[in-house]
Amino acid sequence: MKAELSNLLMNVEDFVVNETLNKNKLSELARKYDAKLLNLLMKEENVKNHFFTTLEDGVLVFKKDVFLQFLNNKEFLPDSYTAYKTKIGLGTDNGDYISENNDVVLNFPYKDCILEGGQTKEDTKRQEVFFNKTLALNEINRLLDNKVLTNFKRYDKDGEHEVDSIEENDNFIIKGNNLIALHSLKNRFAGKIKTIFIDPPYYFQKSKPADTFSYNSNFKLSTWLLFLKNRLLVSKELLKENGILFLSMNDDGVHYLKVIADEIFGIDNFIADITWESRTSISSDGLISYNSNHILIYSKNKETIHKNDFRLALDIENFKFDDGDGRGKYRVEPFDAPNIRKNLSYSIKNPNTGEEYYPPSGRCWRTTEEEYLRLLSDNRIKFGSLGASKPQLKAYYEEVKESGKGKAVGTIWNLDCN
Repeated sequence: MKAELSNLLMNVEDFVVNETLNKNKLSELARKYDAKLLNLLMKEENVKNHFFTTLEDGVLVFKKDVFLQFLNNKEFLPDSYTAYKTKIGLGTDNGDYISENNDVVLNFPYKDCILEGGQTKEDTKRQEVFFNKTLALNEINRLLDNKVLTNFKRYDKDGEHEVDSIEENDNFIIKGNNLIALHSLKNRFAGKIKTIFIDPPYYFQKSKPADTFSYNSNFKLSTWLLFLKNRLLVSKELLKENGILFLSMNDDGVHYLKVIADEIFGIDNFIADITWESRTSISSDGLISYNSNHILIYSKNKETIHKNDFRLALDIENFKFDDGDGRGKYRVEPFDAPNIRKNLSYSIKNPNTGEEYYPPSGRCWRTTEEEYLRLLSDNRIKFGSLGASKPQLKAYYEEVKESGKGKAVGTIWNLDCN
């Protein structure tokens, strides 16, 4: 079976990296029930019988867990015979990993409830009510039903004004309980919001009655988890398919928050954990001076996000060259690219020295030979500052800016970063 499956998968270029099956990608596609993968598996009768179950009406059901176990089994590799998978991790007696079990979630008291959640300092000592979704459905419906917004004020550069009418594109600052506000906006804005930034009450292991924030930051852990869960669920409904969520949190709460967010948005939609410098001064009160907080970034559907959406603005100072041909400033970029592709592997001769170059080991050229020759004739290829080295591509500032490209954002943000 392993030979049949390997031969079948190796025929698809998207499934292969460096002439080896890309198991991580195959596992991801299997978990998503990718149509291209499933159709391929059904082409070979033996493979189909092994990885599909046939129902009475002839419908085939993909045995995802069987396929993943087979894919991750060391025996699938030609030089191994162990029955365990090619990674280390916590698992069950039958060899399954906890990370592969979609039923593993973070449970806590009142998880099946709705919490209104007082957020002002005056609410710090109030007794919170947990409305169970089954027993208190009427109370929940009343709490989350659409509310009327009142006391409108309009603010602009000239100050505060009375409101005569509300325009479609007006921006709103809503004062009040954010759970109620979010649900009141849901009918109009569900699936339409591009970006949500949440700076929730931070969770502290030790009570901070003198907290400087103007809201209640003294929730107990289970209460705090429910508070965030209720708000993250409605936030997901509001986001567009390519929408992004930013969650600010401290060290005490960020790891609990990530598990909850993974459950709601899906771990595949997690983008990054940003560590941002919250202060530069050093405190000697504890064992370590806490100088940073976190921003968790999630997407509603990461497959709809293009990497250029996460690029910084271009710095023209990096475009140092100018041939005086009217195209403006440019920078030079490597002409090679990751992976090996036969149609992108060919000889390039330096026209100045006659020396021939091939892609570095494990890489290929970034264009076909035909496209390379076009770039060369258009004076878009450079062979080093002296014209005596391997090919480089001229990337012009105006063209790079127009394409939306920029520098990738790092996960460490300093107070003085630009």
